[in-house]
Amino acid sequence: MRVLIAHGSSKARRALADVVMRGAGRRIEVLDVEIITAENGAETLDLLLHDDPPEVALVDWDLPEIEGPEMCRLVRDFHHGEHTHLVVLASSRHDDVVDAWRAGAADCVSTPASPDVLWAAVEKGLHAAGTRRMRAVDVWAVCSPDEWASGDGEPDLGDVGPAALDALKTGDGIADHDDLDAAELSADLQPEYGPALRSGRREAEEPRGAALLQAVLSES
Repeated sequence: MRVLIAHGSSKARRALADVVMRGAGRRIEVLDVEIITAENGAETLDLLLHDDPPEVALVDWDLPEIEGPEMCRLVRDFHHGEHTHLVVLASSRHDDVVDAWRAGAADCVSTPASPDVLWAAVEKGLHAAGTRRMRAVDVWAVCSPDEWASGDGEPDLGDVGPAALDALKTGDGIADHDDLDAAELSADLQPEYGPALRSGRREAEEPRGAALLQAVLSES
């Protein structure tokens, strides 16, 4: 799983990366964590607005080019708050913490913070991502490649074929979808399960962070 560290200071990025890797290595079941970094708003938005974004993001409140709350709002509006566990690193000022929560951050860590506190916030996000991915696997466990409509062997929810529909409807945790047809079911499940299934298969995308940032700045 991937953890994004977005901070304007290279020293801070290295320190945060060290906290994450040490925390992952201390677990009984060692986590396979990949660290990716960004040093400004455009780079961060490119990564967070990707169709396959990182599972967890540690984002500095005072990130160059864009403030923490605006970053949270853009990501939440784009992904509907489903795909990345956003942890905002803010000062201990009450207003900063409140603004981070209101903007849609999943967690807010007051800085300076101990390594244990930082790792706890990251671990919480990794756990949530792992649970979401397992649920996605459960959905596709009831479908064989022959049952996917496209027959290409790739687990995309748009490929749900008629033969798999009944199994999907009665699968654990999705029984409430039994009144939907195949297309409706795919559309209903794709936002939650699709990114978990695609994780690790990143394809080249047109960078959108700089353009979006410019649009935001021009409106302000």
